Amino acid sequence: MLSRLHNYILSHQLIHPNDLIFAAVSGGKDSMVMLHILQQLSVELPFELRVLHLNHAQRGAVSDKDAEFVQAYCEQQNIPFYLERLTNLAPGASEDVLRQARYAWFDSILDSYSPAKIATAHHLDDQLETVLMRMAKGATLKGLRGIPVKRPGFIRPFLGLTRAEIDAYATKQSIPFREDASNADTAFLRNRIRRELLPIFRSVFGSSFYKGFEKSLRELDGAWETLIKIQQQRFDTICQNSADQTTVLLSDYRRLNAFERRALLEYCISTPNNLTSSVSEKFWLSFERFVHSARVGARFEVTEHLVVFKNRDALRFVSASPLAEYPVQLFPGQTVQWKQFRLTLQAEEQDRVRLDSNPFQEYFCADRVHFPLTVREWRKGDRFKPLGMQGFKKVSDFLVDSKTELQEKLNVPVVCSDHTIVWLAGMRLDERFKLNDTCKQIYKIVMEKGV
Repeated sequence: MLSRLHNYILSHQLIHPNDLIFAAVSGGKDSMVMLHILQQLSVELPFELRVLHLNHAQRGAVSDKDAEFVQAYCEQQNIPFYLERLTNLAPGASEDVLRQARYAWFDSILDSYSPAKIATAHHLDDQLETVLMRMAKGATLKGLRGIPVKRPGFIRPFLGLTRAEIDAYATKQSIPFREDASNADTAFLRNRIRRELLPIFRSVFGSSFYKGFEKSLRELDGAWETLIKIQQQRFDTICQNSADQTTVLLSDYRRLNAFERRALLEYCISTPNNLTSSVSEKFWLSFERFVHSARVGARFEVTEHLVVFKNRDALRFVSASPLAEYPVQLFPGQTVQWKQFRLTLQAEEQDRVRLDSNPFQEYFCADRVHFPLTVREWRKGDRFKPLGMQGFKKVSDFLVDSKTELQEKLNVPVVCSDHTIVWLAGMRLDERFKLNDTCKQIYKIVMEKGV
């Protein structure tokens, strides 16, 4: 089996010479067999081997005994050992909670020892159980690919081995291990599949069905990779990408079938953040209702950092900008940054005033202004007197009347003196601050975009 594992590791490029490999070892049979084999392969490949053990502290003294067992083995074999004990989880925590805690620690290890890889002992039976559970829950094509052989920071060298092969190796090599009593508890869905369903598969199809299952997964994986490349090329064509947003025409979105629309949604969510995102069925259906029924100007919050705006002819996926603290103060003679804008304020002589149609430059009378000015976002209920009007108008109504797209509205700087709006930057001065013959203090404010 050593030779087979060696070839599997090389063919999938899981370990390279001089890699630092952390083996995640619980003390159970699977992980102890993995540790035993990695010890031997570490000389041949070669690589540096260390061991991680997470004590979930869910089984009292038994959990502590597991940790002591793995630590003693590592000390005997002269393998560096890292132990973490969770103290903040309530007794009876769910498998999902335990998994999240486990991988949170694993991620911290990878951050501390980059570059490094963590090897887990997932095997072919684990793979089959995972796919069956996902299939029963209506998994997407992507989910049906099962557990990946590798992903950034993690490798699974045992995914080509069955549980029976691991058991036989453990017996032949007299490998010590700890038995986890919870593995027999059929209250857990995975255990029920393992103990009740898989024996039926083996009795009906024989043990050779593992090979067929593994081949089908390879076919599915290859088809998925090909599909992703085709979709990427197509989406790159119909989507307009910039640093902080992705735009797709509604007509292009509606021409796609349901599978393609969901894939496009995942693409648009991932692109601004350079991440790989997967959306749930519930989330996607909610988004479909938004696209179909929401009014023009509506917004759909994906996360606190990503919002989708429905415009008249397009969907825009916009990332929140963390460029500045809001609001900011603007003193005379100073330049400040607010989101993607730079605003400069300076005193001006009457004879140097040059009024023109530049929307990003404004002169105003400062006789009744209190400095510093404040630059902030517009708020619900904001009112001002647009230049040329006698009465007040809500900022929200002014923006609607000006046909400003909703995502642009969020980025309109509001320049205030105390709580009074002086300038809706780039759009309209307040009537109360226009220049007149009696004005004693004149100031010029300039806004630059894209800085």
